[in-house]
Amino acid sequence: MIGLLALMRGISEEYWAAGWISGLEYVLWNVKGGTALGQGEITERQATLLKLLSEEAVGWWRYGANGPEFLSTEEWKRHLGR
Repeated sequence: MIGLLALMRGISEEYWAAGWISGLEYVLWNVKGGTALGQGEITERQATLLKLLSEEAVGWWRYGANGPEFLSTEEWKRHLGR
């Protein structure tokens, strides 16, 4: 779970020079390798790792009123309206 958060923050720092850019959780949810992000392009490895870590944690991080908060996959999909 913490590995996923660290990767998401790392991508935000690398491509936008921000600890958590607004909307990051939505951008990364279905991102594919080769997608242009901010100042670069996400790698296939990063995209795959996001998916694998999310599956392992059975959830996803979003930025809430008090900072990053973890939602189960079911809660996240409900949040997305799916």
